[in-house]
Amino acid sequence: IQAVDRRISSNDDDSKALGLIVAGELARHNIKSDEAWRFCLKALEFCDPERGANRLQDWDDVGKWLLQSWPEEVIKIAASKEQSEFSQATAVLAEAAKKHPKLVLDSLVPKLKSPYESPILLNGGFLSVLVSVPADTFAVWVKEQDSEVWESIAGHLPKPHLAEGRAVVPETTRAFWNLCPPGHES
Repeated sequence: IQAVDRRISSNDDDSKALGLIVAGELARHNIKSDEAWRFCLKALEFCDPERGANRLQDWDDVGKWLLQSWPEEVIKIAASKEQSEFSQATAVLAEAAKKHPKLVLDSLVPKLKSPYESPILLNGGFLSVLVSVPADTFAVWVKEQDSEVWESIAGHLPKPHLAEGRAVVPETTRAFWNLCPPGHES
């Protein structure tokens, strides 16, 4: 681990790939030691969750494994990455939102305030995170936000749809509409 750890922070793609592969194996074998956890956190930080098909599953496995012990750190790293709907960072945030919804939403506020610079918003990745957040938690959280965040969120809510001939409004969308009805200015 130490030899790969020294190489992983270089700008060399091969070293990063090796680091992420090693981190993935540590995660899949559930190696619980301070050295392994620190190494895996570093691998997430330095490696790209969107590039390198062989490494994508490793990023996902490492992130989800570390969520058990290091949720704040993993959420911070995943939120700092460029996300799309197919990004492993987005998948890790969606998983984290099930147990730590407020942390995840708080970590994305900077991106929600700059929607035209944020791939998670431009590419639709935010929806996959938002649908993992319980509606009651979302309603409490969104009340604390300013109008910039409200405006960004409005365009990324789960859409109403038909199911078995009946209109279905997702709970998160309903919670938002209860606070800010359609056609109402915030």
